[in-house]
Amino acid sequence: MKKVSVIKKWIKQVAPHQKQYYKDMLLRRVNEKKLTTQFEKLGIGKGSIVYIQSSLSSLGYYPDGPNRLIRLLSDMVGSKGTIVMPTYPSGGAMEDYVATNTLFDARSTRSNIGLLPEVFRQFHGIRRSCHPTHPVAALGYHADEIVDNHQFCLSPQGDGSPFDKLVKANALLLRIGTPAYQLGHRVQEIVGWPNLFWPEPVTIECISDKGENVLVSTMVYRKKIPNVFFLPGKDSNAPVANIFHDLPIVSSLRYDMLGSDPEKERAFSLLKGYKNDLAKDGYFNETVYNGCILDISQAEHTMKYAVDVAKDMINRFRGFYGFETMTKQLKEGSLRI
Repeated sequence: MKKVSVIKKWIKQVAPHQKQYYKDMLLRRVNEKKLTTQFEKLGIGKGSIVYIQSSLSSLGYYPDGPNRLIRLLSDMVGSKGTIVMPTYPSGGAMEDYVATNTLFDARSTRSNIGLLPEVFRQFHGIRRSCHPTHPVAALGYHADEIVDNHQFCLSPQGDGSPFDKLVKANALLLRIGTPAYQLGHRVQEIVGWPNLFWPEPVTIECISDKGENVLVSTMVYRKKIPNVFFLPGKDSNAPVANIFHDLPIVSSLRYDMLGSDPEKERAFSLLKGYKNDLAKDGYFNETVYNGCILDISQAEHTMKYAVDVAKDMINRFRGFYGFETMTKQLKEGSLRI
């Protein structure tokens, strides 16, 4: 009886994915020439530094797989360009992961945030930064410059980190079928986000991609609390909670969810306004290929915009960011994002 139950559970979990796989194979095959054209329209070209966050399956069925997509993007940026991806060992909360005190080895520790980053970190010629929770991998002309010295940063996306360097280089931030703004924590670190970190850093044993043993001390992002961002609700003095990764460029993937909540009508309007402003100024571009939303933003300009908005809204609603109150509300479920 137990065996039958396990089989049913397996079918329930796997069958929908298999069905979608074969559907994509028949109806949503990736045409590489057309995909290249879309990337070019978004602004990727020779010499570009491109930071990629992806949901590869959103593109449809890619006959040649993730290795070929990496080669395609690498060819597009050329010998003077660079491809960068996050290769985090955990897709969950940082504080949960550091509690395991797991040795991080930049040469072998798996990336667990999607197929493309995991394939990318194993690519020939790759460099990977030495950080136990927020390592990035880079390939190309600026790879060494971007990944080096991450182990000496006081926080995952702090000054001197790869994320700081991407902003200063005004890298292109490419999202493939995924909604989160890639430099959200960098914004939070710059503005001094309330309750962002644990009170004290942790020290974790790491091995760099050059085989060096390093003890990395890093501040730790709190769980859930930093995700909450207050924006005006129907009453301008009574804010509603939003998820921080919608700032400054709310993804079109989130429109249906946000637009169906009457309490967030004003906040949603503001988020769309921020996105439209960046598009109007030429710092954001979006297209759809094969039903997958692709968008690109410029790191330096979107960062400045996000920092200005975040500072303004934090100052306006600072009283709502009380640590004990937020912790209690999140536990009770009265604070929802």
